[in-house]
Amino acid sequence: MKLQFVTGYLQREVPMDVKVATDLEVGDAVTYTATDNTIAAAAGANAAAKLAAATHFIAQSDQTMGGGYVPTDKGDYKPSKKVAASTTATKKVALYTIFDKNDVTIVG
Repeated sequence: MKLQFVTGYLQREVPMDVKVATDLEVGDAVTYTATDNTIAAAAGANAAAKLAAATHFIAQSDQTMGGGYVPTDKGDYKPSKKVAASTTATKKVALYTIFDKNDVTIVG
């Protein structure tokens, strides 16, 4: 389930080093657990329930955060929007905090 802001008046990207419980993509609704510094896909039976459970959604993947450029010397011309699961190592991703659920819309 993908999310985006309606107005973006509270839109602020926060870079974080987190463990990723499940494979995710930019725009996915996630739940952040501060005790173990983990993000996981928001749980719910339908899109409305997932939005209700979500605390954040992904703004940038670990592949687009790196050096702020596309590493063409490695032949990687198109960075992926995917964030692969990693329960041991942390990954740098940027998250949007959902302060107002009325300012977030479901797009996919």
